[in-house]
Amino acid sequence: MAKLAMSKGIVRPAEAQQKVDSECAKLALYHFSTCPFCIKVRREMARLSLPISLRDAQHNQEHRADLLKGGGKIQTPLLKDH
Repeated sequence: MAKLAMSKGIVRPAEAQQKVDSECAKLALYHFSTCPFCIKVRREMARLSLPISLRDAQHNQEHRADLLKGGGKIQTPLLKDH
């Protein structure tokens, strides 16, 4: 049976979560909302409590152009370090 609700994610001590937050602040995930691989990545991010910025390359032309410029093709999911 498929799981319908997402888990809350792991809970870390405040100091550890602050370190994770600061490391994730440099990251951005370019994704399509309905892509099955992107869905898996977003679920795993939630499970691990990773606050990574999401960039919708499917509906946002600016993010789509950044994806093309940075990777050479429009293929998601793509995690970029800014």
